[in-house]
Amino acid sequence: MLLPIERIKALQACDELDFRDKCGRWLRARIAEVKNDEEFSIMFIGWDPRHDEDCNYTKQPWRFAEAGSFSEQAESANKDVQINQKVNVNIRNFFDRSGETWVEGYVRKRDRGQVQVKFLFAPKSDKWHVRWFHLGTDDINVPLPAEFWSAPVAKVVAPCQESKTSHVEEMMGSDFDVLDTFDRSQLVDYVKSISDLDSEERQQLRSLLANANERIKERNACKLAFGFGKPRACSQIEMESASCEDVDDDKFISGYEALLIRVHQLTEMENPPYDRVEEILTKLAQEICEEDLGNGVGLLRLQSLINQKLVGIVPETGGYMVTPKGRTALEHIVDFMDESDEEMVESDKPSRRLSSQTFERKREKIELDNDDDMDDLLADFD
Repeated sequence: MLLPIERIKALQACDELDFRDKCGRWLRARIAEVKNDEEFSIMFIGWDPRHDEDCNYTKQPWRFAEAGSFSEQAESANKDVQINQKVNVNIRNFFDRSGETWVEGYVRKRDRGQVQVKFLFAPKSDKWHVRWFHLGTDDINVPLPAEFWSAPVAKVVAPCQESKTSHVEEMMGSDFDVLDTFDRSQLVDYVKSISDLDSEERQQLRSLLANANERIKERNACKLAFGFGKPRACSQIEMESASCEDVDDDKFISGYEALLIRVHQLTEMENPPYDRVEEILTKLAQEICEEDLGNGVGLLRLQSLINQKLVGIVPETGGYMVTPKGRTALEHIVDFMDESDEEMVESDKPSRRLSSQTFERKREKIELDNDDDMDDLLADFD
């Protein structure tokens, strides 16, 4: 697992290892350069060079591990957690803190054996932090019975009392909507692509969404929705239970498609949100899809996009991004419009390609021998 200091010191350029980035996530990495006797330049395999880090191994030896020991390790059998479940994490490696280093937080995201946990730096602090922890380590404990985090409800303060709550805290009541403070003007516009699924395929997609097996559902539904091949389960699903005769098929898209569109739109924003992102994505996706994303369904669809490598997680911010595979999927369902693009109207839709030149057919009189014309020639056959 973790490399002893002697092994770390012996690392050379191009050696591969597991390296824990500054957000705590274990990723497959390579030694890009031995800078001096105590410092390495680390590059993350498959990531943009802007994410490269320099690390002094004498001060942070806990960031070095055997290649694949954490980054490729699946879920721990004795630590099964769900989104929003409360956990206890040890933050000793991230902050200089005397005394107790264990804090309570809740799980925001999962990626196989790793979870992103949101927690308060101190019990009386209002500053939230997010870090990644591997379920196979001793730095995270899962209390039993399982408890789940829910958004706090602001207390009602009488007008005669002095309120010390902020404006945002006052909005965090039962009527608070995260989209109330969301700037929609930054969302890039899009138009539906000509490769929409036909009525029968939409009916198959609805039937897949009703399947109780999440693994079968996500794999086959993503194949069908994004054009990655014919889903194997379609021949076994009950089509009659998901009839689409009474639904406008042109308006139906699943939660998978809607969330992928919204993830792209958020990444293209000049000032994307960094808090309650999952809630924002789910609410925005619900506006453009027929599937009900409530009761945690939206989070399941988002996790499925991550599992299918359509959406990735940005190490620095913990936000979401569309992967190259996800961009291919987007091209199958929508066309995003740049600011320079003019709004497409019905008359602008592409039609059958015609020649750029037009020709006017003219009937010309044909002269024959002996001053005969074509009419004379035809008269000879009467």
